[in-house]
Amino acid sequence: PDGGSLHREFLADGSSDPRPAVAESLLAALGDDADPIVVYSGYEKRMLCDLAQRVPERAAELGRLRERLVDLLPVVRSSVYHPGFRGSFSLKAVGPALAPQIRYDDLAGVADGTAAAAAFARIAARETGAEEEQSLRAQLLAYCERDTLALLEVHRALWTLAAAQNSR
Repeated sequence: PDGGSLHREFLADGSSDPRPAVAESLLAALGDDADPIVVYSGYEKRMLCDLAQRVPERAAELGRLRERLVDLLPVVRSSVYHPGFRGSFSLKAVGPALAPQIRYDDLAGVADGTAAAAAFARIAARETGAEEEQSLRAQLLAYCERDTLALLEVHRALWTLAAAQNSR
């Protein structure tokens, strides 16, 4: 309500199936209220469906989370365009265009989803030494935090654009 935000993070250790711990972490972080959960694609909905199948003891709670998802991608696609998008509606294009303080070019190593998946796969496969694993974990957490911040700032920018449009 006060416009503030709180960042929470979870990164599995990669030594075992992370899905039960992911489910627990999500449910603890997002609570059991009716507040919307803003996302930027159908990916999160698909992953919650998969997670509910893989962690059936938490399926009902994960289903309630899935019902709270509000996808901003269709809103942006249907209502907003900025030359800074450069023909793309990805969060990596939309975030910096609508909220110029959002950048990805300053992130070391992991700066996109493909690199994030590859980095975590290396950790899970035990292909890294302790020092490299620590570095990759820090990069993964920094990248995920930036994506979360980008989503938050896109949401704020959309509210600002909507308010300006409604005041005309």
